[in-house]
Amino acid sequence: SVVCRPDISLAVSMLSRALETPTEDLWRAARRVLMYLAGTRELGIRWTVGGSAVLTGMVDADWATVRSTTGYCYWLADAVVAYLAKGQPTIALSSTEAEIMAACLAALEAVFTRGLLKDVGLPQLAATSLGIDNKGALALAHDYVSNNKTKHIERRHLRIRELVEDGTIAPEYVPTEDNVADILTK
Repeated sequence: SVVCRPDISLAVSMLSRALETPTEDLWRAARRVLMYLAGTRELGIRWTVGGSAVLTGMVDADWATVRSTTGYCYWLADAVVAYLAKGQPTIALSSTEAEIMAACLAALEAVFTRGLLKDVGLPQLAATSLGIDNKGALALAHDYVSNNKTKHIERRHLRIRELVEDGTIAPEYVPTEDNVADILTK
């Protein structure tokens, strides 16, 4: 799941949490993951010759669990080049907070990936587009307003604002049903 199959990242993460106390249900769930892998061997990363050399990404977070899950992915030449599905380190008090935490982590990945691309001769001249499906998080990424609903959000999760201001990241609204990163949080 870490190297080439982001589609099973969350399932592997959930199964790994219960390694010390395995049950029959967990064994069946693990077998389902293996059967899924066997049935989808033909899936993989495919580079498109002449595909776009512009880095683009999408980010999502769930808010259904105690600790939310962050998921993001970035594309280059129509292939996923970076992705993550990871539990968030702190408890989010709102869906907007969970989403802004995820967006900030995704933005930092874009900074790293842009630097790597520059080093290999593919500098990104325009801001990297980052699709976000939460309008509150999108508003916070553009302009922080302190009120009762946002004052508890840690400053480090608002680093994305600096990256927007300096033209590194361009957050854009993407409807939930079109957000590809959603699969990394379910």
